[in-house]
Amino acid sequence: IVIDIQATPSTLTWSDYDSSLYFAAQSTESTEDADRLYEAEWKDIIEYRRRTPNYGSVIQRIDIKRKHGKLSVKIHCIKHLDFIVTELLFVPSEHKIVCISYSATVEK
Repeated sequence: IVIDIQATPSTLTWSDYDSSLYFAAQSTESTEDADRLYEAEWKDIIEYRRRTPNYGSVIQRIDIKRKHGKLSVKIHCIKHLDFIVTELLFVPSEHKIVCISYSATVEK
């Protein structure tokens, strides 16, 4: 099975019954719309430093189904987050995902 994933997964976890695989990958929000909104908001201001991209994560789910000896795979985008996900955990009793993150900002 070949799955086309645009970003390298940083963490992954299986669902109950091993029917789905959840993974998080880093994403940057650098769309033209976001850039236009930024320019409109700060058009009269002299920039002290360049704008840094918004780093975050996207959580996706790969559904794996076996029917009549054949495998089928579908990828679903679950959630875009404004922080970097370092670990994922699927909680079967709640049917929910728990994620752990770290701050991208480091102060000296």
